[in-house]
Amino acid sequence: TEDKCPSCFLCVEICPEEVLAMNGRDKACVVNLGACIACRNCEHVCPTDAIIVTFPEWGQTEWDEQVVIA
Repeated sequence: TEDKCPSCFLCVEICPEEVLAMNGRDKACVVNLGACIACRNCEHVCPTDAIIVTFPEWGQTEWDEQVVIA
């Protein structure tokens, strides 16, 4: 859910690949998942831990929901 997002825009600003954007409710949302490089900058900068970046299972070649707005 978007409940934890503080609408601070920090994650959007720090993302080097423009994976995140603010939606019409001023909450962070994923707009370009395929561009995510899993640097975890968004996860580290979020003051409320609203973002979780997950990694693929061993041997998996494709990402599965890399960035989750908690």
